[in-house]
Amino acid sequence: MMMIFSGDIPLIFMSVCFIMLSLRKNNWIVEMKRIFIVLVAAIFAFSSCDVLAGLSGGGDDVEQPGGDAEEPGDGEESGDGQDKPVVSVDVLSRKLTRILVPGGSQDDYTEISFTYDDSGRLVKMKECSYRGDLNGDGMIDEDDIRVAESIYSYSDDAVTVVKNETDQEGYTTVFTLQDGKVVRSENDYEKFNYIYDENHYLVGYDRDASAYGVLCAAKLGVKDGTVVDFSCEVEFIEEKETDRNEGSLVPGKHENNLNIDLYPIFVYMGETLYSEFLPVFMVSGISRYKYLPERVPYKCSYVSEDGSGSEEREENYQYEMDGDYIKKVVYTTKYSEDNTETVVYEFTYEE
Repeated sequence: MMMIFSGDIPLIFMSVCFIMLSLRKNNWIVEMKRIFIVLVAAIFAFSSCDVLAGLSGGGDDVEQPGGDAEEPGDGEESGDGQDKPVVSVDVLSRKLTRILVPGGSQDDYTEISFTYDDSGRLVKMKECSYRGDLNGDGMIDEDDIRVAESIYSYSDDAVTVVKNETDQEGYTTVFTLQDGKVVRSENDYEKFNYIYDENHYLVGYDRDASAYGVLCAAKLGVKDGTVVDFSCEVEFIEEKETDRNEGSLVPGKHENNLNIDLYPIFVYMGETLYSEFLPVFMVSGISRYKYLPERVPYKCSYVSEDGSGSEEREENYQYEMDGDYIKKVVYTTKYSEDNTETVVYEFTYEE
């Protein structure tokens, strides 16, 4: 009771004092009755004001619904303390089996093939590059083919990739899992730590490639389930040079809904992502970026002891569809008005 009426005690006290002044002129028993009646009336009146104020929302400590109350923003928690739901992507059923990248002639092309196990997991990715008669013997044979083959194996806490390439020593990369997401990866040459937001989207990574004299940090801005901006800073330790790619991503209308996430396949964003990241995007704990890009303008800059410089580039993507499935992607990098480079990706799926 004292907590409810503490703010009204001075007014009640004043009323009592006023009545006490008349005790000298009137019978004290009568006056005590009057005091009691006034006290009860005063308490009832002031408590009624407090209750009415609370019901009407006029009290200082009562928070009003609606009005200027802020809605949780991207990546914030809702009122029940739960993360906002992520934007879901319904993955198509037919599996991607091959990507063909034609070159300048019929003997100049790259073929990427995908092999799966009985449960639908990727177990092999093989990239064969044909570059014509490289050895000059007048024939296209095995000596003219460059092969990079990655073998994937799975355990409860890791994805292991063994990669072998023509004329290079093979190596093994272990992608460590935690809560269904890849949190780090490591091989003999480099280490990665991966960063996610509260909705499980990849929003950055740190790369330590000290064996190559390289350190790298990347950030990816995600809004409504799609990447909208990025930055990637690369430090060359011995050369004392720092390169930086930064830009934005304009999403198109095509969903990233193939069984293989296409972001590490060809959405480079100034080489922020590349195919070595594929296991990061294959596991169940990560949220998939919803839309593929239409345009990626970005700026490349460098700072070194010898000076600094920058240039602007733009990546453009055009999609040719066959029903719900991507049939072809025309990927163009614009270096200047009269300097562009175009790569075509042709997709084949299982029957």
